[in-house]
Amino acid sequence: SEQDEVRFDLVGPGSISVTGPPSWVTVGRGLSDAVSFQVHVPSDTNLVGLHNLTLTATGLHGGEQEVVTIPISIGTRDELALIPPQGGNVLVAAGHSTNFSILSINGGTSPLSFVFDWSGLPSSLSFDPVPPTTTVEVGESEVIPFTVIASSSAASTTHEITLYARLANSSFIVAQTSFTIEVSHSPSVQILSSGDILPVGENTVSSMDFVILNDGNQEDQFSLSLTPSTDGFEVTISPLLVTLSAGEQKIITLSMRRTTATGDVNFSLVASSSNDASVSASYAFRASEVSLGVIAALTSTDTTASVGQAVQAYLWLTNTGNANQTFQLAVTGLSCSNVQSSLTLQPSSSAVPVLLECTVAQNTPAGVTVLSASATSLADPTVSATANLNFTIPQDRVNGQPRLSVTVSGSGENSIPHEGSLSLTVVMMNDGNEQLSGTLSLVGEGASELSPSWTAVGGSSNPNYVLSPGESATYELMLVSSVSNTGGELNLRIQSAGSGHLLLSDQFSVNVEGPKVAPSGVSFGFFELDNQMSITIMATGWLITILMVLLAISRRRSSRSEHIRSTFYEAGEDDESPAEIDLPLPPPPMPDASELSEGEARISDGRVSCPGCSSSLKMPEGREPPFKFKCPKCKESIKAIE
Repeated sequence: SEQDEVRFDLVGPGSISVTGPPSWVTVGRGLSDAVSFQVHVPSDTNLVGLHNLTLTATGLHGGEQEVVTIPISIGTRDELALIPPQGGNVLVAAGHSTNFSILSINGGTSPLSFVFDWSGLPSSLSFDPVPPTTTVEVGESEVIPFTVIASSSAASTTHEITLYARLANSSFIVAQTSFTIEVSHSPSVQILSSGDILPVGENTVSSMDFVILNDGNQEDQFSLSLTPSTDGFEVTISPLLVTLSAGEQKIITLSMRRTTATGDVNFSLVASSSNDASVSASYAFRASEVSLGVIAALTSTDTTASVGQAVQAYLWLTNTGNANQTFQLAVTGLSCSNVQSSLTLQPSSSAVPVLLECTVAQNTPAGVTVLSASATSLADPTVSATANLNFTIPQDRVNGQPRLSVTVSGSGENSIPHEGSLSLTVVMMNDGNEQLSGTLSLVGEGASELSPSWTAVGGSSNPNYVLSPGESATYELMLVSSVSNTGGELNLRIQSAGSGHLLLSDQFSVNVEGPKVAPSGVSFGFFELDNQMSITIMATGWLITILMVLLAISRRRSSRSEHIRSTFYEAGEDDESPAEIDLPLPPPPMPDASELSEGEARISDGRVSCPGCSSSLKMPEGREPPFKFKCPKCKESIKAIE
């Protein structure tokens, strides 16, 4: 019915402690208040399950007490300790296994079931067998055995391992511990090779490859040697000292050549560890006598190939000896671009194909061409083999004619003076693949009016030729104008004719100058007289000349008679007169020629000269004069008469 002050006391079993209000709590009449308490259970308590706390409330004024029981449930405590191997280190050799144990102690308040997991363990190490699920009662301990296995390639090093204890029914890790596993050094070496016979001769060096493998678990250095004595041989080992990491390998080349040794000799290649002289490996082989041999064959699906065509063939080579041989290859007959200069083959009963890609060259002669391939041993040049394959090469022609070209070249305008000459150069080129023979000749309009003379440069003076494929010939052609040639422009060609071919050069022109034509009358520089007027004047001149000659003769006779007379008179001779002197007759007058009208031309020996350009033209056969035609040079219309 009035305000009061209350004190609280809370007590638990064992080591459980409770903390409440530190002093009296005042509560008004008819009112209520909340009071907080904190219960603490020690981590090392063994109390598990349901327990009671006793709460006593005591009033200050009335002295009343109220006792209340409060239940409290205490859960289990999981505590596990893992103790690593003594010293915290496990030593294992590569290729071997080691046993060790882990001590587990349950310091909790309930039994624990757990499994192991780990980290830091490399692939070269493993736990085998894996420990099964382990249960440890409260307050007890358990020794759990482990076995670690190291592979033969495990490197010599130390690995930090963490071991985890995980509750069997959850992923909760209840405990963990760390320790090291050390892989000790285990030196080891192997020598490997693909054969055990090395043919060794005197002419060349023979080689054999070996593989040195470091089977140890750390870097090691190995020295190489050959046993027993190598007297009678030249021996080279490369390299002689090799350093290899764990698991690393390297190729060693052994080279040998006989000097004085004969027959088969047994050897061993030995590799010794520099870290441990007791660790070594050897490989036995036999140095045998060398025998050399080779077989060659050629095959192709093609039997005929035209000029410029590509063909494929296979050269099959078999090394019939007992040693590796390097062969020098050579191909003739066709142009093969991909031929390798040399090829190394191992001894084998099987042939090795070598592809040949060949082309028929431009001037390859028509007929049967032999593709020849040879292989010669570089160790002994007397050991060789040759294979042949025939290809039929057709004639390389264009429109049925061989690839023969004839070109003509001159100088200037190719003019020939009347009764003069002109020198031309004729070049023949055989671009085909057959031998050609024949004769050169001059053909074309007016060719018969010229006298050709042939001179081969550096050869004979005749127009005959013989040309092999790809061969050329040069001739000097001398054209001489005859006396009867009336001149004009001639279109000519050079003809080459032989068995199975007839070819012409490109047309070329020659200007032939005709004889000089007398002027149509008499020219006095400032004026000319036509033929009729010239004849009349010349006739009148002759008459006057005759009269003047007669007058002179008459005067001479008169003077001479007087002289003779006086002479005779002085000599005592009398009236004997002198003999008459005969005078020469005057030249006969020129016969009258019928006068040509303008645009007319007279036919002489079947040819007509154009008045406008003095071109000499040959008249067509079968036409009787008079007839008209047009001059092809000056385009003048002309009437031909007899």
